[in-house]
Amino acid sequence: MSRTIKWDEISDPISAREVRGNAVRKALGGKAYSIIQTAVVMTRPIPVNPKDYAVLMQGTSATSDSTAEQSLKDIYRFKVKLLREGQRKIPVDAALPDVESLPYSSDTYEDALRLTVLPTAISRKGYVGRPPKVGDYVVVECFYSDFEDAINLQTVEFVEIKMSNMTFGGASASRSLQGLFSGRAPVTAAMAGAAAAKRASDIQALNDKSEPAPAIPGKRIVSQMSAASRVQLAKFVLIEAARWAPESFKETNAKDVNSKEYKVLAAYWYFTFWGDSGTPPTPAKIKNNMFGQKTKSGIAHWSAIYITYIFWKAFGATSGTDLKKNFTASSAHIYYMNHPKWKIYETMNPSSGKIKAEVGDVLITVYNGAIRDVVNAHGDVVWKIAGKYAYLSGGNVGDSVTISRVVTLDADGNYIPTKAAMHSPKVGAPYYSIMKYLPKEEEYTETQVVA
Repeated sequence: MSRTIKWDEISDPISAREVRGNAVRKALGGKAYSIIQTAVVMTRPIPVNPKDYAVLMQGTSATSDSTAEQSLKDIYRFKVKLLREGQRKIPVDAALPDVESLPYSSDTYEDALRLTVLPTAISRKGYVGRPPKVGDYVVVECFYSDFEDAINLQTVEFVEIKMSNMTFGGASASRSLQGLFSGRAPVTAAMAGAAAAKRASDIQALNDKSEPAPAIPGKRIVSQMSAASRVQLAKFVLIEAARWAPESFKETNAKDVNSKEYKVLAAYWYFTFWGDSGTPPTPAKIKNNMFGQKTKSGIAHWSAIYITYIFWKAFGATSGTDLKKNFTASSAHIYYMNHPKWKIYETMNPSSGKIKAEVGDVLITVYNGAIRDVVNAHGDVVWKIAGKYAYLSGGNVGDSVTISRVVTLDADGNYIPTKAAMHSPKVGAPYYSIMKYLPKEEEYTETQVVA
């Protein structure tokens, strides 16, 4: 019967070194350590000066390039995590944080140090594409080290972006890691910076999904939502607002599965799950999801499912499949923005054309800088137009339903493309995007304002 002998069981040091070397060479020769690797970007790319470039690329093929220190304006470096063959995402037990998660670590300094053990990727000279973002999947080329047949896992060369992942965190790592290694004090400052950077990234994500309305004199963008759907929408907004109006009707009461609050939220989840999957959910699935998020109240966020519920009622959907014809059911606002019948317009582009404010429009903002794997978007639906204001309703606002948010309109009932006009009082940020159902151009006569 044969037995495997480990190198550290060999008493002769020379023989032990040779056995160990053979074992390492065999392991590194496997497919998992080939020259071309897929990796995920863990930190924001930062520019590289000529001196840094020379140091980083020591021992790689770049050192033989006499022009390696020339034209470095497009050269940058960043940390990456190599992925196993066929791996599509980082497993939970990988235990290597990305820079976005540092503010929420139980030991920020320790996790920041662990980031430094990741390979440093440097962009290939002459690369003309956009720099990768945190969370992008990229192709990197590794180089052989001084150890025979083994690759260098300290420095790799970025080749191209394989798949972009907007929701991973985007460009929100707006600083280098340098400040995280000089003690505990800089980490505290970084925590606030990460939240602000995440918000900036989320705003950019909304802008990326939006486009300016066509600027055509005498025309504006209007929705083709039916009058009946608008009436139903306003009706059910008021019904839900009335449910949540009493001070005794509180979100925290929903922890009791027999409470009225639980039954109302369960209905929102019921129609959202049904609209998303096409199959009505079980009571157990609703319960598990409602209590499955780590929130201050212990109740899962429900603002997006409120919007889903309102449109289920507005469109008179009779099944999940029926709802999908007109609206995408979702528990996150960023996903229902993708329905083909809806178009997303920028709100504050001064070169944009006119957009008429109408019942049924959904206005999108961001609500904080929390580090989540989706864009921190929040949507409110226009339920009433009165005078120079569009009134909006949203769920999970102050743990309730609101109907009092407003944006200011011009004399013709169009949205005004300024932060002041698109910013409802007591709301953290203005609305950055407008969702329109089946938009089309409409001719109208602009009111002339006499100074």
